[in-house]
Amino acid sequence: MKKLLGIVVLGFLLSGNAYAERITCKDTETNKKFTVIYNSQEIKAFGKTFEDVYVDGNSILANYTKWKGQRIDEYWTFFLSFDGLSRLSKGKYVSGEYKSLSRKYYNCN
Repeated sequence: MKKLLGIVVLGFLLSGNAYAERITCKDTETNKKFTVIYNSQEIKAFGKTFEDVYVDGNSILANYTKWKGQRIDEYWTFFLSFDGLSRLSKGKYVSGEYKSLSRKYYNCN
């Protein structure tokens, strides 16, 4: 019985990425490659888990938010395109205003 329970629990733990797809993205400036794992609920890339996913045709838009107390500290947006350039935008809140820090483009296939 314990073995069966262990198998069921392990199955639930591993099922989060059961329907996930894997894609390789290459930075257009440096040619550095990144692995992106995605499904209709989240994108895992660049050491972050992007949520608030919006799927539209051949693209997926998702956000990563890092909180500092009750304030947003960092805000990342990843636009994953399957037929064009993908974009990663990073920003930070400074004195109550959002400041764009960087924007990078990737070819993903």
